[in-house]
Amino acid sequence: MERTYEVKVYKTELLCDGCGVGYLKPTGVIHGGWPAKFSHQCTHCNMIHNYLTEQYPKITYIDAEIK
Repeated sequence: MERTYEVKVYKTELLCDGCGVGYLKPTGVIHGGWPAKFSHQCTHCNMIHNYLTEQYPKITYIDAEIK
């Protein structure tokens, strides 16, 4: 049985630790191991970050009925 309900959508971006100005975007490179690490590059200073276990920006869906 399907159920349809309203959700709120949130976008989470990660500010660059290096310059504090740009945001991190995925480069498409994934480093093996457990957990896998995703390579990201800053949109401002181009610094590469290889330690992230999640990809940013990320989208989160929250049930609108939860208060």
